Amino acid sequence: MKRYIHDKFLDHNPTHLATILGADFYEHPIFGGDVGAVIVKDGRAGQTDLYDMPDHSEAIYWINELAVSTMPETRYQVVEISSNGGRVVNDGGLDRQGAIDAVRELENHGIDAMIEVEL
Repeated sequence: MKRYIHDKFLDHNPTHLATILGADFYEHPIFGGDVGAVIVKDGRAGQTDLYDMPDHSEAIYWINELAVSTMPETRYQVVEISSNGGRVVNDGGLDRQGAIDAVRELENHGIDAMIEVEL
């Protein structure tokens, strides 16, 4: 995932496409629709390969990609997503691959989940 400096990206006044699960999706301010949308969440920004409005599962995928690609040495927790909000499904402390594996396991059981950076 190509990463951007959050503040510098937003300084270019990109066109806002959608907000899904707290993540904002923008059209690239220079290349527009010729490149994938940019996701912005929690002070981080990264290029996606989405050329259309993301659906719920695509948004979760890119939120997870952004989390693990921008801070690879950080510890993570996995949060189950439901209509009632989210709940942490592990005690945290997961490394990058552990968080990815935990989300895949939940998705194999039909449960939407996303990765959060532990603060």
